[in-house]
Amino acid sequence: MRLRRGKAFFDSAARICRGMMRPEIYRMIYERACESADFDILELGAAGGAATVAAACGLVDSHKKSVLYTVEKGDGENSSRERLGNREQNLRTLNRNLKIFSCSEKVSVIDSRVAEASGKMPAGLKFSMLIIDADGLINRDFELFYNSCIPGADIIIDDYSEVKDFGSRSVNCPLGKKYTTFRLVNYFIGKGLIRRESLSGDTIFCRKPTEIAGPAQFDETEISSVMEDIKTEREESAGI
Repeated sequence: MRLRRGKAFFDSAARICRGMMRPEIYRMIYERACESADFDILELGAAGGAATVAAACGLVDSHKKSVLYTVEKGDGENSSRERLGNREQNLRTLNRNLKIFSCSEKVSVIDSRVAEASGKMPAGLKFSMLIIDADGLINRDFELFYNSCIPGADIIIDDYSEVKDFGSRSVNCPLGKKYTTFRLVNYFIGKGLIRRESLSGDTIFCRKPTEIAGPAQFDETEISSVMEDIKTEREESAGI
């Protein structure tokens, strides 16, 4: 595929949307959206919309009929959203950025937390790409949306890093969002539910195996064990 958008476009998207990833990563998301099958895309956590713009413009430039559903709650304690403004301001900024890059007609913004998002979208959607940059609870995200991803779907997850945040105040991510993401993604790779393709910075590009055509089952006991291991690491580090 010949790129339709150059480096300046992705630099601009990162700057205007205040993206936390390198512009190169937005280019990679764009390319995959261009090359994906003509099914919808789901994004969990849009923030200012840099990845949203990249993926939506990929749909536009490849003349697909599909759309991008992005789930964004607009706020969050100790998050980039809190630093930028309140909930209304952040959602307004997201919609403004989509209009700046002329892709708003390809995007449906779901004003919701991830756990309630499926009830606010049309039933029976199938996704050729899943982009995750929410709160680190990859197990919840997979339980809700993995089976809606087609075989071979791109699964792109940000904040994948083994760096531990001992100052984390999150009950769900006691060693920080990145380390929780790292452990859960590795668990799902080990279970064969996703295959790692590449890593750029803290963004991991994976794919759902094409041989997984039926619904996947998730072992809650094993997942709980992973989360308990993280909690134990935190407690041991604090001498509890």
